[in-house]
Amino acid sequence: MLDADIAVIGAGVAGLAAFQRLRERGCDAVLIEARDRLGGRVYPEPVAGWPLPVELGAEFIHGAPPELADFVAEGAKAPQRNWAVVDGELVPADEFAFGAGAIFERMAAREASAPDLSFAAFLEQNADFPAAARQGALAFIEGFEAADPRRISVRALNREFAQGGEHEGPLRPRGGYAGLLEAIAPAGGVWLGAVVHTVRWRRGGVEIEALRHGYPHRWQVRRVIVTLPLSILQHSLQAGAPVAFEPPLEAKRDALEHLAMGGARRVTLRFREPIWERCRDERGSALDALGFLFGGAVPEGHIPTWWTAPGSSSHGAQITGWLGGRRAWALAGLAPERIAALALDSLSAALRFHRGDLDNALLAAHTHDWEADPYALGAYCYAVVGGADAFAALAAPLEHTLFFAGEATEATGAHATVHGALRSGRRAAAEAALVGA
Repeated sequence: MLDADIAVIGAGVAGLAAFQRLRERGCDAVLIEARDRLGGRVYPEPVAGWPLPVELGAEFIHGAPPELADFVAEGAKAPQRNWAVVDGELVPADEFAFGAGAIFERMAAREASAPDLSFAAFLEQNADFPAAARQGALAFIEGFEAADPRRISVRALNREFAQGGEHEGPLRPRGGYAGLLEAIAPAGGVWLGAVVHTVRWRRGGVEIEALRHGYPHRWQVRRVIVTLPLSILQHSLQAGAPVAFEPPLEAKRDALEHLAMGGARRVTLRFREPIWERCRDERGSALDALGFLFGGAVPEGHIPTWWTAPGSSSHGAQITGWLGGRRAWALAGLAPERIAALALDSLSAALRFHRGDLDNALLAAHTHDWEADPYALGAYCYAVVGGADAFAALAAPLEHTLFFAGEATEATGAHATVHGALRSGRRAAAEAALVGA
């Protein structure tokens, strides 16, 4: 006897969007999630009485996606400016610190038919750029893309950058991403705390086995929409995987080998006041309009990139530190207290501000270890050399029975984004519902 027609595995944004669309179409569906919460790698942390949203996962809206148009926050009342630390001095900076923008312009001018190569190899072929610009470009690829510059595909980067839309500065959802989760959260049909360990499938039939709060549970359905993160799908092809597919996803092996899970670590510091406003740059200008702060070539183990929360004031202020790629992986498993101390050390050095004053103004630090999180094992994905088309290959259904969604299946250049995950869930729901129509 069937438990439902369609099961959705994973209640991140892709799974929620797929489940919502299935319900709108009148499909009999269940949603299965390992965590005891919704959202996946979108993880707002409620802080009672605090005026600013605290995000442990995604924070920004990239570009101007129509899917999130109703959630975009109004711009900050005061214009924000960026600064960078160059040779130990605080100086104003543009979107791409240290002149890295010229490197990306040349990269975009490559012929589409040119052989694919890694970003590091591209830099080696264009050694005429100043060292500061090259370092800034590498820092951007490691930070923004959460990627290894020696592996990430230039062809895929150009496809992503061609989406554009961020030239007026980063956007955020109004009130944080909690509003989006509320808008797409289902009223019922959700099984939280259900850790799927086996998916047995054949054309037209699937058996899902899980442990729900330690007790075995099983679902029999006709079709499944899989929204597991890339890293979990990659592990499924290995012995002893946390989630096993029977038969294995051999048809996806090439796509999975041409995508990589990037690492990113963020830590948000909540202060009694915007303490950075006390600082001055080399020209004597106050940092009261601080948006982003790029730390440059900081020592290993320190946090290079910072941004403030719009709306920070004497009633509450927060600033978020970010590091990606190998720097983030190196911090996997560290205790939150150690991450907080590292963040305060890094911010003190970047602002040239006494560490004791930061400690006195600090209310709390918030972070989540995505690299060690067993249901994520990383932040978001990127394509390695030769993998620009791997997103589409991963998204293709199998035997009209297994359908795939999630940011790693978004093939238009919007992978690694919330709207890409949302879009992929709606696409997979349409595919799965069409089979049963």
